[in-house]
Amino acid sequence: MTTSEDRILELAEKIRRFRAEGADKTLSERDTNVLLVEELLEIADWPTKDPSQVSREDYPTERPVDYSLKIGGTPVVLVESKRLANRLTSRKHLEQALSYASSAGIRWCVLTNGSVFRIYNSLAPEVATKKLLDELDLGEVGQPEGIPVDRALQVIRLISPQSVESGEIDRVWDEQYTGAKIRETVVDLWSGPDSDLVNLVRRRIMERGHRLTKNETARWLSTLDIKVRSGSLRPGKPAKPAQRVSKTGPSKMRIGTQSAEVKYSNEVLVNTAEWLIQQGKLSAGECPIPLGRKRNLVSREPKHRDGHALRAPKRLSNGLWLEVNMNSRDCIRHARRLLQRFGYSADMLEVE
Repeated sequence: MTTSEDRILELAEKIRRFRAEGADKTLSERDTNVLLVEELLEIADWPTKDPSQVSREDYPTERPVDYSLKIGGTPVVLVESKRLANRLTSRKHLEQALSYASSAGIRWCVLTNGSVFRIYNSLAPEVATKKLLDELDLGEVGQPEGIPVDRALQVIRLISPQSVESGEIDRVWDEQYTGAKIRETVVDLWSGPDSDLVNLVRRRIMERGHRLTKNETARWLSTLDIKVRSGSLRPGKPAKPAQRVSKTGPSKMRIGTQSAEVKYSNEVLVNTAEWLIQQGKLSAGECPIPLGRKRNLVSREPKHRDGHALRAPKRLSNGLWLEVNMNSRDCIRHARRLLQRFGYSADMLEVE
């Protein structure tokens, strides 16, 4: 095990000890910075004793930030820290960190309480919550069902000088953000489905000697579970026919230490619900679990709150009913929300 991994585990144990002893409630913001935040920055390869690289109470604009991380004297990451007792649930803390960074023209900023560690792209053209690149809770590292130490190190080192200078953090963002936007767009075309797409598919099918109505085509399209694939083309060479989508969804999922092969996206949601049942969390007493204002995600009967039947009901092992009529992205999103509802981190669920 590397020194950095040892330090992460020691830091995680310190956080749990502070909370168990109630010390988290008495730690000031300065105490949190000295005991936790600066250790995090050191793990991310920032030399906290070098003021030319790590500046405290810096003024990149007219307002001070807790830490300004610099390369060649230029701030590249701003860090806004709060007390360990602060759970970072207030939107104003996030907007404060983002406004400091964006007004200074600095792309990357971190919001942390020494345990929760969130990285944001302040210049992304999104609402505040969608500017999130990655996050973790150090207090869950090293626990039986917690975050693996290598995963924690991966997140922390996204803001390392090497990652920022080489553009690695930008590549990760582009891969995650741009790729997600393209996937969402294609999935939305299918799940609607889009009328232009329906007409295109109908024409292609008719060229092959088979006729379908618009309704039939739309119904078949909405049943497809697609996975967007990407590739590259070399300039000057003719494009080969591309496989833009396939019917296969995620192939593997993992919750904590448990892994499972999956064929369809809704299996991610079903397996997550079953895992929560195994933990003694998901029971009839917790139902109904809402899905929007009128619908249920999990309920005692295969019905929504508005009285309509579940469109794609799945009966769970304890007799509860799960709505699985949603696209791949939403299956994974609601699986993670289920975990969070019962006190687990969304990061516990990994899908490939």
